[in-house]
Amino acid sequence: MIFTESSDQLRWEEFPPCVNSIYAREILCLYVDEPYHGKGFAQALMQKCFAEFEAKGSDPVWLGVWEYNPRAISFYRKLGFTEVGEHICQVGSDPQRDIIMKRSTYAS
Repeated sequence: MIFTESSDQLRWEEFPPCVNSIYAREILCLYVDEPYHGKGFAQALMQKCFAEFEAKGSDPVWLGVWEYNPRAISFYRKLGFTEVGEHICQVGSDPQRDIIMKRSTYAS
């Protein structure tokens, strides 16, 4: 379960059943501009996330990735993520299928 707070509301959300840990952390968005692809920036950002989550005792880490983004899926697999489920992500009026991927915060 997740509590999120903004200036005018408090929301209660549940982790997808395939995540199944109250200590899990989600990486919501990770974007690297195309001219910087393949230069190690995304890997460095992810390693920083893993270090922060480990310091806070959070495990596992999970994310959703669009099913038609093979570059991102391959990148996450190289970092030790595995596909554990899916969910529909509403982008405007377009429902899109996201693959849910998860790995241990402590994986090398």
